[in-house]
Amino acid sequence: MTYAYACELASGEGPELVAPFPDVPEAITGGADRLEATEMAGDAQAVGHNLVIEVTPA
Repeated sequence: MTYAYACELASGEGPELVAPFPDVPEAITGGADRLEATEMAGDAQAVGHNLVIEVTPA
């Protein structure tokens, strides 16, 4: 099963981009440009999603 989570790229302080996930607030990252921010977002989403699963009681 595949899930998709939207990432919203936004300007950060300075020239970098911030990449938060509205549905996974624990997952936030960024990068120097669009390519780096989206690559980092994939890793952050995976880690953030795992944190939600571990913290949420079953």
